[in-house]
Amino acid sequence: MPTDELVLPPSLVKIQTGNAVRQPIFLVHPAGGQVYLYRDLAHYLGPEQPVYGFEAPGLDGKVQPLAQIETMATHYINAMRVVQPEGPYFLGGASLGGMVAFEMAQQLHTLGQRIALLFMMDSAGPKQLLLENTDDLTILAYVLGLGLNPELPISKEYFDHLDFEEQARYFFEHSDIANRAYSENIISHIRNFLEFYKLEIQAMNNYVPKTYPGQILFFRAHECDAFMPTHPENYWKNFATGGVDIHEIQGDHVSMNFPPHVKMMAEQLKNYL
Repeated sequence: MPTDELVLPPSLVKIQTGNAVRQPIFLVHPAGGQVYLYRDLAHYLGPEQPVYGFEAPGLDGKVQPLAQIETMATHYINAMRVVQPEGPYFLGGASLGGMVAFEMAQQLHTLGQRIALLFMMDSAGPKQLLLENTDDLTILAYVLGLGLNPELPISKEYFDHLDFEEQARYFFEHSDIANRAYSENIISHIRNFLEFYKLEIQAMNNYVPKTYPGQILFFRAHECDAFMPTHPENYWKNFATGGVDIHEIQGDHVSMNFPPHVKMMAEQLKNYL
C-alpha cells in the first residue's frame, strides 16, 4: 500500500510528503512534544525529501504521557515501522529529540535493523540541561526563544500584575519564533504544556544510555546559553563507537532551528542522506 494511503498512528505526523521513491527521514519532537519546530528544516531539505515527525502522546491530556526515554523510543519505533517496516533508517531530533533518536537507534540495532544516519541537534546528556528548580515563566521565555530576561514594551510592574495566562500570551505574542515552534492553542493549555515539558526534562535526566555501535552526526549551536553545557557533544563521545561528527551551526539552542541558521544545517544534512 503506498505511504500516502496509510492511516498513520496518532504519534506520527507527516511534515512533508516528498517523493515516494526517496527514503524518509524521521524526526523526534523536542521537549514540549510538538513537531512544528521542524517545518523549516523540512522545507530546506527540499520538496523531494519525505519528512515525518513524532509527536508526544498526552499533549491533549486524554492519555497518559510517556515518562521514560526508553518507552518513548519503543512507542515511536512501532509508529515508524507502519511507514517503513525495515531499515536502514534516517533518525534525528533536536534537544530531547536527539536523545530519544539515540535510544531508538539502540533498540533498532538490537532488533537487527540498520541505522543509515543518526543525528542530534544540540542534544544535552542526562542532567546537563539545567532547568530543574527554574520557575515556569523563565522556562516559558526560554522555550519561546526570548532568553532569560525578555525585553517587553511594558513595565515590569504592569507585567507582574498580569495573571499567568496573560503573561504567557504576552511572551507568545512577542516571540519571533513562537508561531513557528508551537501551535497557538498551547496558550489555552499553558500550564499543562509546562508540566508536560518538565516531565520530559525529568525523563532526560533519568536516562541511562548504553554504548551505540555507530556514528553520531552532531549539530552544535554556536551560542551557548545559561541552561546548556558549552559542548553538549562531549557527553555523547563516550557512547558512540563510530565517533561523533560535529558541525557548528549559528544561533543558540532554539534559534539554530529557524531561518537563516537552519538552512545551513539542512545543507549539511543533505550530504548524509
